[in-house]
Amino acid sequence: MHEGKIHFIESGIESASKWLTGAEFTPICSSDVGISEGKSEITEVRGCKDEETGCESVLCKVRNSQSDIAEMSYVTVVEALFSELHKEKCHAGKALLWPGFSCPIFLQTKDAVKKKRKEVRFDINPSNPFAALGISIDDGNDNGSNIQIAQDCSLDNAFDNDEVLSNENGPITSKMDSSLANACWRNLESNETQNGFSALAHALSSWKYMPNEKLNVSFSEFLTSGPVHELTQIHEPHRTELVFAYLDKVLNTMRDKDCYSARMIKPPNFEALLSLTTTDTNESYILTATDAEIHRLARALQFCSKSLGFAAKAITIELQRIARGEIEATTKILSNLNFAASFLQGNTRENLKVTVKNSIQVLVRHGHWLAVFPGEDKQKYKNPRISSCAIEVQNCVKALGVLVSHATWLYCAKEEVPFPDRNCCFLIKDIVETELAKIDYSKISSKKKVSTRAKNKYMTELKLRFLFAMHTKFSEDLQLELSQLFGLSKEVKLILC
Repeated sequence: MHEGKIHFIESGIESASKWLTGAEFTPICSSDVGISEGKSEITEVRGCKDEETGCESVLCKVRNSQSDIAEMSYVTVVEALFSELHKEKCHAGKALLWPGFSCPIFLQTKDAVKKKRKEVRFDINPSNPFAALGISIDDGNDNGSNIQIAQDCSLDNAFDNDEVLSNENGPITSKMDSSLANACWRNLESNETQNGFSALAHALSSWKYMPNEKLNVSFSEFLTSGPVHELTQIHEPHRTELVFAYLDKVLNTMRDKDCYSARMIKPPNFEALLSLTTTDTNESYILTATDAEIHRLARALQFCSKSLGFAAKAITIELQRIARGEIEATTKILSNLNFAASFLQGNTRENLKVTVKNSIQVLVRHGHWLAVFPGEDKQKYKNPRISSCAIEVQNCVKALGVLVSHATWLYCAKEEVPFPDRNCCFLIKDIVETELAKIDYSKISSKKKVSTRAKNKYMTELKLRFLFAMHTKFSEDLQLELSQLFGLSKEVKLILC
C-alpha cells in the first residue's frame, strides 16, 4: 500500500526484486538471523532450490546500519514490512481494523495454508444453521439436550462476544450508502449468504452504518416472506439464521434512551406476521407424516419462530420502560412507538382478538409435536426430526405469548382501564376455548375412540403452555387472572408464585 493505493504483490523472483530491493525495514527478530537491531536494507533478492525436497523459495540479502549482512526468507521480510506499515498507520489514526483483529500480521505461504486447511476440518451438520459461523453442536446420544441446543443457538446468543452498541457510545452518524446496501442484499440472497452477513456486521460494528430505507423495506418483507429465490419462496435455515442475527444486532443498536423505540426498522404487516404459522406451514401429523414432510415442516416453523421472535423482542424493547411505569403511557408516547403502533391502529379489541387467535392456533395445529397425546408411544418423539419440530413450535408459542401479553397491555392502556382488565381476560378465555374445540383428535391419536379424560388432559396441557408462554416482567397478574378463569390457578401459582 503506497499513498492510499493498494498494489498486488507477488513472490516471484523478478517481481519481488523490483519492489523489495532498496526497501528499509526493522526485522521483527533480528537476533535470529544474526544481525544487530535497527533499520536494515534489502540489497538483493534471489531464488534458491532445496536439494532434498526440490522446493523453490525466495531469499532476501539484508544489510543493517553496521554493514552486517544476512539472508532472510521472503515471508519474514514481508511480514516485518507490513507490521511496520501497520504500526505507522495505527499511530497516525489511518488504520481501521476488522473487529477482533490482532497484530502482528503473520503471513503464510500457499503450501502452508493448504496444509493448515487439511489439518483443520469442520464437521458441518446440515441441521445446524450456525455451523458456518463456527458454532458446533454435539448431537450425542441424549435427545433431551435438543431443547438446550435450540436455546444456545437463539438470536440472543448470536452476538454474545460482540459489543452492544447504543446511543450512550455515540450517535449513529449515517445510513448505509445505497451501492453498499444493494451489494450486501445481493450477497444475502446469493448462495454465499455469509459474505453479505459479514459485510453488514462489519459495517455496523466498525463504521456504525445503519440500513438505509431500501434495505429496511427488504428486511421488512423478509419478516413475512422469508428467503426468496427467483421470485419463489424457499425455507433456507442458514440464510434465515444469519439475517435475523444481523437484525437482532440492529435492534440492540437502535435502543432509544427515552422509550427504547426501534424506529428505523419499518414494521411489516402485523396481521400477515401473526398468521405465519397458519399460512406458511402445512398441517402434518406424527402418525401419517413422512420424513420429507416433517423436514419441510421443521424448516417452515424455523422461519416462523425467528420472525415472530424478532417482533416479540422489538415490542418488548419499545414497551419495557412504559410497562414498568418508568415512563407515563401518554398518547404522545404511544403514538411515537414503531412496532407496537400496529396494535394501536384501528380497533384495539379486534387486534387483540387476532393476536390471541393466532397464538392458540399454533397449539391447535402443531401442539401434538410438542405435547404427547395421552396413551401414545413416547418413543416416536425421540426422532431428531420430530424434536426439531417440537423446538420450533415451542419458540413460536413463546413469541406469540409475549405478543399476547403486550397486546393486552396496549388494549388496557388505550381504553384507560386497569391492567389486567377482567372483561379483557374473559375475551381471551372465550377465544382460547373456541379454538381448542376445533382439535381433530382422530389425527393425533392412534385409537379409534378417544376418551373424554384423554381429551381434557391434552387440552389442559395446551392451556398451561399458552399461559406460561405469556410470561413477561409485567404479565404475572394477567397469567394468574386467566388461570382462575381456566380453573388452573393451583398449577400456575405453583410455578409463578
